[in-house]
Amino acid sequence: MYKIFISGMAFDGGKSGISVYIANLILALAREHRLDVMALPGDIPLMPQAENIRYQAAPSWVSRPAVNMLWHLLLLPFCLRWRNYDFVILPAANRRAFLFYRGFTLAVVHDLS
Repeated sequence: MYKIFISGMAFDGGKSGISVYIANLILALAREHRLDVMALPGDIPLMPQAENIRYQAAPSWVSRPAVNMLWHLLLLPFCLRWRNYDFVILPAANRRAFLFYRGFTLAVVHDLS
């Protein structure tokens, strides 16, 4: 069983293709792994619930797109640095990527436009 961190910040209120991808990814991984998912407070009730999923509410000030990108780029890696995750998944890495993070990271890019 792996301990996985997933950034659910691109959930967009469940109204996008990426939100469908994130929901299905969370459900599939939660069958056999422990997940910590960080998302905006309004998105957490819309996301799948299961025993192995623990949600963390992101600060509300990161809801603006430019701030969210900078937060992922510069601040979130520091928050994750002190936790012991087997790997991190960034489901929308074309807009939310880390500048640095020494742990294993899986970055998904859905569209390059």
